[in-house]
Amino acid sequence: MENSMATVAERIHQYLVDEAPALCDDCIAEALEITNRHQVQPVTSALGATPQFHRYQSECYGCDREKLVIEKA
Repeated sequence: MENSMATVAERIHQYLVDEAPALCDDCIAEALEITNRHQVQPVTSALGATPQFHRYQSECYGCDREKLVIEKA
């Protein structure tokens, strides 16, 4: 599937699988050029509830701020 045809959820999932560091929703939105950051939060929350990913409070690798981040398990 072409990247332009992928859903926001598919793009976020693939980005997290490909990228190792713990990132916040804002940095994920910026990296994927998703203009509405509020599209990212429900996806990262759902992914964080799966065994594939960890979602927790920590320093974001992208912006160096203490935030809720997600990374692959």
